[in-house]
Parts: sequence; structure tokens; C-alpha cells
Amino acid sequence: MDPGVAQQLGQLARNHGRSGAVDWRSNPQEDHQGVVITGKVLDQETHTGVGNVEVVFKGALGESSATTGADGAYKIDVAPGTYRAFVRDDNALSVGIEDLVRLPGMPSSDAANAPDDALMPTVVAVTDVDHVDLSVVFGGAVSGTVVDRSGHAVVGAILRARGGELRPALGTDVAESDEHGHFDMRLPPGQYVIEATHAQLAGVTGNTEMFVERGQTARPSVTLTAGCVISGRVVGANGKPAGDGAIEHRFGPGENDFGPAGRIEADGTFRWVTSEATSVSLRAWPWKSPPAPSQTFACRDGARFPNVVFAIPNLPPDIAGTLVDAAGEPVAFGYIDINPVDGGFSQQERSDAAGKWAVYHMPPNHYRILATAPSKGVVAMEVDAPKTDVKLVLGGTGRLEGTTTGLVDGSFELALQTCDGVLALPHAPRLVAVQGGKFALDDVPACALTASASWQGEESEVEVTVPPNGVATTTIEVGPLPEKTIHGVVRDETGAPVAAVSVSGFARGHRSDVAETDAAGKYTLKTVAGADVIAMDTKGRQGYVHVARDAGDAEVDITVSVFEAPNEGGGGDDEMPSPGAAD
Repeated sequence: MDPGVAQQLGQLARNHGRSGAVDWRSNPQEDHQGVVITGKVLDQETHTGVGNVEVVFKGALGESSATTGADGAYKIDVAPGTYRAFVRDDNALSVGIEDLVRLPGMPSSDAANAPDDALMPTVVAVTDVDHVDLSVVFGGAVSGTVVDRSGHAVVGAILRARGGELRPALGTDVAESDEHGHFDMRLPPGQYVIEATHAQLAGVTGNTEMFVERGQTARPSVTLTAGCVISGRVVGANGKPAGDGAIEHRFGPGENDFGPAGRIEADGTFRWVTSEATSVSLRAWPWKSPPAPSQTFACRDGARFPNVVFAIPNLPPDIAGTLVDAAGEPVAFGYIDINPVDGGFSQQERSDAAGKWAVYHMPPNHYRILATAPSKGVVAMEVDAPKTDVKLVLGGTGRLEGTTTGLVDGSFELALQTCDGVLALPHAPRLVAVQGGKFALDDVPACALTASASWQGEESEVEVTVPPNGVATTTIEVGPLPEKTIHGVVRDETGAPVAAVSVSGFARGHRSDVAETDAAGKYTLKTVAGADVIAMDTKGRQGYVHVARDAGDAEVDITVSVFEAPNEGGGGDDEMPSPGAAD
């Protein structure tokens, strides 16, 4: 089928009991019946504790909460189990990275201020543990109004702020206008565009860009237009509703020049809108079926096309098979991506409750098939279409353990990125406990894994190969960076010392003071372990060296060679970073 499917990867992560789970294992205490978790809430920008905010652990039996002290510390007693952790406050926002949205479309009123568990890190509380720290960002407020072209207030409009990759975990980027057309949002700082929809109106007209600043309130005015509304239902070859899929919009003259532009609901109904006055060609492509023939509509402001029916033809699949786990058991609702190896168009599909899947409308070609399912692993396979007996066996999971470079006791957040460099994974954020500089993480996809480790707003990349049912070890660069004093000599290409050279260090947002070489080219610089040190002379020539992260002597002798900086716009792998730009 087409790139449309009814659920996002994040929804699968939410619905699977142990997806993204981390077992906390430390010294148990016997003076209570539950599990005691302690930690701090930290401002991601200043790294300081945030007092008087509510920490919430959300589990199968409901919520448990505690209020932080003046230093941001909290202590909470919960029953053993799996939890999503977040902070509930008007100003301090828990945020997360949104997973791939496979179906476009506006949210419903149910999404307004509704928590999204997929944006919250998972905690599996087994025994007591300390230093479970939660990072927050201090955002800004949005206090806006929605009107129609006549200036009348619009009641019941659903609005969404779209901007960076970070979303507030409590859904405060989606709102519904009240009887006065007013709406409120709470957002992380950044640039946003307001989108809106309404049952009788098509969408936004005009510019709705806004910038949200920390501690400030933006006051946008959003105008909705009547636009063009196309609505109806999608039926299968058996005449029954065919739901869960995409409404596709033609963007070019080719047979397959369609792209997902709307959503088919689970009951087979759809509603597609545009504010443009133009001829529009649409087709419906539900999950596990071929696409319906396209239909064309002459759109203009105020045009309405109700009771449109897209009928799905009865055709055999071009590629089909089953998705199973490492033990051979069927895997339900796993995501499958089919990409041509030598050019063509791609599709995305889902296995059904019995692990079966099928792809239609795929011309004969050589394809790479990628599949993933939470807690089951990933698989990649190449096939030639047509082929209807493809068995995809997921590779299972393994264990990731190792050390951290600067964090002795505490926690960091790990978000998955890709497997084998080609398969995007649900981020499934996980809070990873660190004790004595060591950590362990189960239920990690077995593959060449890339992930992002975040600590107090600072991120580092993780690359490691995890074996099936085995253990991979790695060192992750998280935690405070120890200070180091380095000294050395700056020389030019001939080896002669250079005076009056500016030397500075950068590491994960930390910038050291600037030192200057003396007449003999010598300098002394206070920086941090793991810093990138850059030297620049008065002629614009630059030099670069990396400071080792070893835990030995804090003083390190280094020599930096100065060379001509690349020409402006030249780029290339040899281009040095500007001293004015942080790491």
C-alpha cells in the first residue's frame, strides 16, 4: 500500500508493554513495600534544579506524583512496575522527539492538551534507585484568537503549532478554540507555524508564523477560510468500509505521482480540505489493498464535495508474506518499508494481527524490504517482484552495557535512531540508570545501532553493533566534563612559532576562555576534557586539535599547526569550524 498507515510508530511503542523499558537495579531497601525513586528536575538550559514542580510517574494503575524541593530534588514511592515519567507544570515542560508521522492530517479535539506517552521516557521500576533526573525546558505561552474572514470568532477550531522536532509531552501544542474563539498553548522556545481546521471551514489563510520566547507570551490571530472540502468514504471490493490508510494528492503527471495528504479513518470515512482554487486529483489507498482510481475535483473557495466514494479494486498483491520473530511466531502490526534498489517508488505497509502483509501496485523490480517491531528487532531482505511468499524474520534484541565518560551516578536518556544505517527506529526514549559510572540496557534491537544519548540537554551520538541475544559494550559521552589545563606552542607551516594567536576550546556547548600566544608562540588554556581547540591568527589562518578525554594528569602538552583557512564557500571535509561557533 502507499505510505499511509493509521498508526504512528510511537503508538506501537505506547501499546507494547516493555517497549523502551529499562530495568533499574540497585540496592533494595526493606523499610517500605514499594520502590523508592529519587532524583532531580533540571533546567535543560542552565542545568540548575527546578523547584516546586510536579513529578509524575504514570503506570498501569494510574499516576503517582511528588513535588520537587527548592533544589529540584524529588522522592517518590511507587509500586514495582512500568512507568512513563514527566513533569507537569505551566512553565517547565517535559519534551520529546516526535516519531515519524506516516499519515498527515490535523488532530481531533481529543488531542488538545492530551499527554503523548511516546514522548515520555520509560522507567521499569524493579528496586530502589537514585539519581533519576528529568530535564525540562522553560517555554513560552501562546494566547491567540481564531476568526473567519468576516472577523467573527470561530468556536471549536482545532489548532496545532508545528515547529522543531521537540514536542511538549503533555500535548500543549494542540488546542481547541472556546466560545470566544480564544485558545492557549504552552510551547518550547522556537519558531512555529499555526495550523487549524474546523468542521465547517477548510483551514488557515494568511501567515501564521510566530516566535515563542522563554517566559514570553505570543498573541497570534488566526483566520480560517471556507476553502474547498472533499469528504466521503472508502469501500473495499466487498463493499465494506476500508479504513486505516491515506488520501493521496496528485503532484505530477505520472501514474504514480501521488503523495499522502490526508487520512482515512478507521471506519472508512475521510475529509480532505484545501484553501487553493485549483483542480485537485485525489485517490484513496487503505492499508493492505491496492489504490482506488483517482477522482478530480474543481476546487474553489466555498466548494463542497460530500458523499464521495472511493472503491478499492479487487486485485492480487505484487509482494506478500509474513512477519515473524526470531522464534518463528507471527508479529502483529509491525511496520514494513519496501524500497526499490534501482529506482522507482517506495511503499510502507503493516502486518495484520496474524503477521501477514501484502503490497499492491508495485511494478516488477528489485526491492529492499525493511521491517521493525518493538521488542522484536529488525530485518532487511532483498526480493524481486512479483513475489508472494516472502518470510521476514526479525533479528531479535540484545543487551547494551558499558561506561560513561563523566557521569558517575545519575541517569541519561537514550533515544534510538537507526539500524544498519537504513532503517529508522521509533525513538522510544529510555531513562538509563548509571551507578558507579556503569549502565546496562536490555531489549535493544540487534543490529548496527545508532542512538542519541542526552544528559541535561547535551547530546552525544552512540554507534554500536548489538548481537542477537548477546551483549554489546560501549562508552557513552555523557556527564560533566572535567576541567583540564593545556599548554603548547602554535607554529605555522614552516614550524616557526606564531605570536598573537587566539586559542579557545569548545565541547558540548561549553566554551573556554580565550588565550593568546606570546612572542614565542606559547599559550596556556583552561578548558575541559574532550574539547576541540581552535587557534586563529591575525591573518585568518586556523589550526585545530582535539583534547583527549583521559582521566590522567589535567595538564597536556599539545602543538597546534596553523594553516590557511579554506576559501569562503569552499566547504569540504577539511573545513575547520569557526571559533565563533560552539561545538
